[in-house]
Amino acid sequence: MRATGGAQITPSEKVLVRAASSGVREEAEMRRTVMEALSGERLHEGLETETLLQTLLECSEPPDDPTQLPLNDGDRQLLATIVMREDEALTPDLVQGALEALRHRTQLAQREREIIHRLIEAERRQDDVALLRLKQEKLELDRKLAGM
Repeated sequence: MRATGGAQITPSEKVLVRAASSGVREEAEMRRTVMEALSGERLHEGLETETLLQTLLECSEPPDDPTQLPLNDGDRQLLATIVMREDEALTPDLVQGALEALRHRTQLAQREREIIHRLIEAERRQDDVALLRLKQEKLELDRKLAGM
């Protein structure tokens, strides 16, 4: 279970959870947009809200009462907290911004995997110049990812 007390849930995740769990007719198009992005791009993988979003993704229809979904206690509490504490109206721009932020995060995570692979190769070759450059690049990437 990822979603536990003290977990860092990004604003983008909160927006996606709200849109994915919405049964409000006026928000149906935003829900559809989020569900298509999650299904096709798997943007929720690795997030603190991954299991919650996956459960919402598996629902063919928006739930009347999202807290009645088959969720573990941590995810149920997280869902309730996100849905109940949000004051900002859900808008198409807000949803698109959240999706773009997660797409950017996914690109950075992919870049980090590439850097790690290149670090291993540089270490194997004992290329100190490349090692130093790659370590600096990884540190900068880690800072960016930590800020998301």
